[in-house]
Formats: sequence, structure tokens, C-alpha cells
Amino acid sequence: TDAAESGIEQGDLLVLRGIRTAITRGDTSIHATLIGKSGERELTLDMPLTDDERRILLAGCLINYYKES
Repeated sequence: TDAAESGIEQGDLLVLRGIRTAITRGDTSIHATLIGKSGERELTLDMPLTDDERRILLAGCLINYYKES
């Protein structure tokens, strides 16, 4: 789905509460709030991440991941 089909426009904000916890738990989706010109709406986003991708995100970036390894 591209941005136009999803209703996301440039300048909109996407709020992901508890993202670190969700990644740590291995969740495959997360609830988010899209804040735009037309108001707020709740979304569920898919997060199909590999174990390595999760560790990279939790480290903060790929450089930190390599440094910690």
C-alpha cells in the first residue's frame, strides 16, 4: 500500500507508543496513532522483523549493533 492509499500525507505524525517493548517481546504488529490535518486515527502496523533486525533496532543503529557484537 502506498502513502496515498493509506491516507498518510507529508507532514503527518505517526506515534508509536511502547515500540521498544513490542520489539523486545517479538511482537509482529503494533498499535499506532496517525495525527494529521484531518485529525487522529488509530492504526495497526505490521512489524515482520528478523531476530537480527530486532537486535539492530534495540541497539539504536547498525554501528552500535556491530560495536556490541
